[in-house]
This record gives sequence, C-alpha cells and structure tokens, in this order.
Amino acid sequence: APFARAHGCALSSGFLVVAGFLAPCTTRAASMAVAKRARTKILRPEDLTVGTPVIYGDDKRGIVCDAFAALDQFWVRDPETSELVRSEEGEIVTFGVTDLLLAPSVVPGARQQMSSQSARVLVLGTGEQMLRIIQHFGAPDLSERREPQMFLAVPCSNCLCGPKCGRFDASSAQTCQPETCPLLQLAGSGDGVEQGMWELAQSLRPDFADQINLRVYHLKQALEQLGPDILKLDGYYCLSSVTLPYGIHDIEAAAPEDQREMEDVRCHIDIGVTAEGRAIDGESSLDRTARRVLGEACGISLAEPLWEEDV
Repeated sequence: APFARAHGCALSSGFLVVAGFLAPCTTRAASMAVAKRARTKILRPEDLTVGTPVIYGDDKRGIVCDAFAALDQFWVRDPETSELVRSEEGEIVTFGVTDLLLAPSVVPGARQQMSSQSARVLVLGTGEQMLRIIQHFGAPDLSERREPQMFLAVPCSNCLCGPKCGRFDASSAQTCQPETCPLLQLAGSGDGVEQGMWELAQSLRPDFADQINLRVYHLKQALEQLGPDILKLDGYYCLSSVTLPYGIHDIEAAAPEDQREMEDVRCHIDIGVTAEGRAIDGESSLDRTARRVLGEACGISLAEPLWEEDV
C-alpha cells in the first residue's frame, strides 16, 4: 500500500469519485407554518438534493445523502447514526420521490444554510494513477502537524474489516480489533503509518499519549455505505488520508464550539477518506464544497463530467 503526503498535484482526469460521500448536518430553515405546507406539497425529484431532511416510512426522519434526480432515485441516511437506510436483508433502500416527504424544516427552493454542513470525498484510481500522485509528493512531514498528514493508497481488495469489528462510531476510540482487522493491520504495517508518525502524534498530545490509537475512521464509514462490491475492484486503490491529533495549542486557539471535538474526538491517528471539510459562504451546493476540499487536501482536480449525477 504505497503512501505519500499530498500537496500541489493537479490531475484533471482518470479518477473516479466513488462515494460522492457527503455528510451534511441539518439546520432549521423555515417556520413550522411554512413547513406544514411543505409536507403536503407534491414533490418533484428536483426538489430533493443532497442534504435535504425528509420523512420516510412510519414517520422516520432521514437526510438525503445521494440524489439521482434524473432517475428518481435517492439514498437516505439516519441523522443520528449517519448510516444509510437499509432493508432487513442489509441492502441499501432506494427511495423514489413518492416515498418521501419533506421534513418540517425545509421548503422546496428555499436556500439552505451551509455553515454547519460538510462534505467528504473518497477517490479511487489504478495503481499507476496512485503512483503518479505519490511521485509528486515526498515523505510525510514528521516535524509538525498538517491537514492531512499523509495519504495511503489502500487496495480495494483489502477494504474490509474483520468479523469482530464493530460498525463506525464517530465517538468511539476504536471500533476495530487490531488482531483480526485486515484494514487496520495494513494501515499499521511498514508501508503504512510509520513510527515517526506515532512519535509526532504523542508529542502533540502529551496528556493523552498513552491512549492514542490507530483508527480506521471515516474511511470505515464510507466503506460501510459503499458495501462489499468495492472488494471486486481488482487493481484499484482508495486514496485515504491520515490525520493526527490536534495539538494543545491548536485546541486552545479554536472556537469554543470546536474545542470538544478536537480534544475528545479527533485525538487519535485517523485513517479517513480522501478529503473532508465544511462548507463556506457562497458555495451553492455540497458538490462545490467537495471540489474545493479535494483541491485543498491533495491538489486533485477532477474532470467536470465526473461530478454529473448520471455518471
């Protein structure tokens, strides 16, 4: 599994965004009176976009996480667990517009607040393409924290956890069993996170040094949502980021609402998706956010057709 720190490479084609893996947070955008009318309005497929809160089934709340309006097909996730809605057999449920109602905080056409939404992107490529990226980047920086610190090119055939591993839990220090998890073992091998990375992580959080774990974090969440078919992509790799704990000075300098997550949640060596980041003012959609964070994280620019819904 080759790896490299990513800064400054620009590739315009040849990559696939496998998970347009977008993780929005809900916001209240309309009054209850207007929302009541919204729930009774006949929806059109174009009314439902990624991040739209909806009602499905027996008055269950969810959030649209993938929207294929041209096909009238939508995937919905649970806002509490971030898990995709699945059938009793474990298959992802594909909803049509007639299966969904707008939740009581959304009106079709109303502008949604973006400040609390974020996007995550997972990029796949062939071994040759990953090697081209790696050749642009040197060894990981072991002197100071960066975002991200390095990248791992993980073979898709190895993108699975062990039989005793738990499901993704954003607040858990560890959901995998180091002795039996193939993905965790690969990330911790000599071709993955090296000893110097551990030493830097411990220096960033000396108060927590003995408790720092190597954790398959948002990559695990993405793989759970993609399902087992990714294992069949022989010869392809996931471009996965590695991030270190925030340093004490960074935590103290952060906004009060961010300090708890930085100190108590993002306090391990995390194996994540290719890029993630919050939306900023002026971004009209989470697709725009995804493009920006992908460029900021590793300098990758994907060809325009790859972002289209029918690809």
